[in-house]
Amino acid sequence: MLNTQELIDTLLDEYNKNHSKTTGEFTSGGGSGIKDGGLELFDKMAVQWDKITFPTSFKKAAMDNKLIVKMDSDKVQGAMHIAEGMPNSQIAKRLMLTEDNLPLLIKSLETNPKDRGKGIGSELIAHACSKVKPEQMLLLVSDESAVNFYKKIGMKKVTGQWFMFDYNQAQAFAQTMAGKK
Repeated sequence: MLNTQELIDTLLDEYNKNHSKTTGEFTSGGGSGIKDGGLELFDKMAVQWDKITFPTSFKKAAMDNKLIVKMDSDKVQGAMHIAEGMPNSQIAKRLMLTEDNLPLLIKSLETNPKDRGKGIGSELIAHACSKVKPEQMLLLVSDESAVNFYKKIGMKKVTGQWFMFDYNQAQAFAQTMAGKK
């Protein structure tokens, strides 16, 4: 069984073998702000960040064009993977979720360690909030180090390390963050 570092190295090696682009040059246009992206953004993250600091799920998100990044000029400051889906059965039952009201899940959220504390995570969550549909909620599971952050921005604890915004809360947070720009 591979450890985390070996798995990340294997994924990055596989990516580099299958793509002629090995220089780490970002070709999808520079600029600042939040961008939806694919493998070019994943490649940019892999070059700029220590490989151990971002989840391997970002590679799958990039391959599916579901990777969302926060850029400052040509620098990746944070990344997020969101998708509609069903959380584990305990959470689904607690929130009375069905296939007819799938929540928007933040599957992964990470900020560049050099950019933490600069509002990057809040901007990414606000972007996710702006994609929540009526009758939908935004859900995520937090790692221990981020629990206080999610409480601070007003997310409600569901159980354990699961947090949520309902539609109205998501829209209010997105509007609040838009007003801070």
